[in-house]
Amino acid sequence: MLKLLYVPSGYSRIYSYLDQSIYEAFCANSQLEVQRFHHLPSLMELQQMCQTFKPSFIFTLLGYKWTTPLWTWCKRKGLPVVTWFTEDPYMIDRSLEVLPYTVKPFTIDQNALSFYKQQGHSNAYYLPLGTNETVYRPLPSAKKVDVTLVGHPYPDRVEMIRSLALSTSYRIRVVGPWPELPDHVSVINRWVPPDRVASYYNSSKLVLNTYRRKDEKGNHNSQQIENVSVNNRTFEIASCNVMQISEYKQDLYNHFSKDSIVSFQSLEELIKQIDYYLLHDKKREKKAQKAYEEALTRHTFHQRITTIINNLAHI
Repeated sequence: MLKLLYVPSGYSRIYSYLDQSIYEAFCANSQLEVQRFHHLPSLMELQQMCQTFKPSFIFTLLGYKWTTPLWTWCKRKGLPVVTWFTEDPYMIDRSLEVLPYTVKPFTIDQNALSFYKQQGHSNAYYLPLGTNETVYRPLPSAKKVDVTLVGHPYPDRVEMIRSLALSTSYRIRVVGPWPELPDHVSVINRWVPPDRVASYYNSSKLVLNTYRRKDEKGNHNSQQIENVSVNNRTFEIASCNVMQISEYKQDLYNHFSKDSIVSFQSLEELIKQIDYYLLHDKKREKKAQKAYEEALTRHTFHQRITTIINNLAHI
């Protein structure tokens, strides 16, 4: 049996949820014996844990907060560290700093994967995030709003919501630290935890899923690598059994059928899609159900962990 030591990312908020969800999925797998730290360990703590537990592998998200002594000690001891780069390609410069220390890098973006392989990292593997279906799940809720968007107010998102608000009568809700918007837009002006996000999804007829730009302020993406793959919200919205309208990504229909998620590439196309599905309840519900079934069949963290374990067997 493989013995896996889980080291958390060291980040809070959404990463607390991701760390816990992925750790629980590892624990549920019968092929593994799992131990974890509840915080990013010091070198002495890591040494003591490895001496007593004797892990086959160490697993972590990102690895950005690991100190150099942690990395060099693991490498010197021949302890394989497996890293999932869940901020690619936006933070790929940080990922590249970690890459030499990891025996099996997983990335959530196909363009990032291509770049890694061009740099000689043939062991890199594409693995999108998934959903924790016990958190993001259908909930009994009245449909209080027409359209919901959850996420950081990047300039393109703000412009899109303002345009929707000024040109339509949709009941719109945004969740996050958004700036001032037209009066009829409901703003939940704070970060909210995943279980609360799920309740907002469930009380909306449609949920929008959009992406940040490759050159967004705050990115560490000096190569200007364009994101082509889907984000975690793609799977989370789907597992709530709510219809989503997603910004088009090249990778989208490798994960979901066109019968389940519709996409847009312009504001005009988005408005057309919203208008149509607000008028056609049955078609909207049918797409939501189809995406829900696909998410639970193919895109939970349990399935992602199976993929990771299958890859570890070949190291």
